[in-house]
Amino acid sequence: MRLPTLLWVTALVSAYLVVAQRLGYPHAAVLAGAFALVAWSLRSRLRKWFYVPRGLALLVGSIVLWIGGVDGRWVLSSCPDCGWGSDRLEFRVLGFPGWSIEDDFSDQIHFDLRDLGWVCRHANMEAWVKHRYWGGYFCTFPCMNGCGWIVGTPNSPAMTKRVKASAAADPDLAYHLHKRYFREGQTDYFWDGLRVDWRTLAAYDEGMAREASDWLANAPEYEREQILESYPEITTDYIDSLYTYGVDEVIIVWQLQQSYWHGVGGIRGWIALRLPIDEQRRRSVFRRINERRAAEGYDADLEDFGQQFAHVYR
Repeated sequence: MRLPTLLWVTALVSAYLVVAQRLGYPHAAVLAGAFALVAWSLRSRLRKWFYVPRGLALLVGSIVLWIGGVDGRWVLSSCPDCGWGSDRLEFRVLGFPGWSIEDDFSDQIHFDLRDLGWVCRHANMEAWVKHRYWGGYFCTFPCMNGCGWIVGTPNSPAMTKRVKASAAADPDLAYHLHKRYFREGQTDYFWDGLRVDWRTLAAYDEGMAREASDWLANAPEYEREQILESYPEITTDYIDSLYTYGVDEVIIVWQLQQSYWHGVGGIRGWIALRLPIDEQRRRSVFRRINERRAAEGYDADLEDFGQQFAHVYR
């Protein structure tokens, strides 16, 4: 075998082995066959009526090379240890990555742990392919539709400030939150305890929280209309009834609602109760809140985690 021929054979075999490492040997074998078909159709010296099979060989080989050699993947990745998540769309040629775009699809707990200073190396990260686009277009094997998961929202500067202030006051808070949330399954400690406090305090910092009676009397009309659309029962009598629980303050909290397509999509509001520090009064407040929740069809009781605020659910 002449040296140039030997070099070509070595290069082709090496290329096959490299591609096979990326795509698998059966897949690489199909592409090698398609490449050989295209090469034969281009270099064949057959003439006359052989133009037809050569053209068909070129067409079939090119289609197989394109569909099998170029693909796109929609990959979802997540870390069960911290709530981090990624939604990535990538296009590859012969298994090698080319263009890609990635969005952060983390759970809310991830953003708060990050602001608390928790560092996760994602040692148990999981990933799966939701869609595969053969030839960059045909979605199949796999092509699974449906919602992957509900994602959180990165904290606002005011929220981040409050979370970091909690970390400064209690350096072990990140460890205890991670342990209770991921190892012990106490998600309510986060959602009904820490996060209610952070959101309410951050709203005060942003000027988006007011005592309920004062808000009802002085809020701008557009703001009042949008919040009362969700809480039509908010009246002076309703607010006074909440004060009978023994709370220190009834608060209206609101935020600008974000729309995926149109940016700001309106105002969303809710009610928060500032809880007393006295243990006996706190027990009375939680008993009254849970009685109200039970009467309105909520199964789980709110727990006292030592938080400053609690939410009232309709």
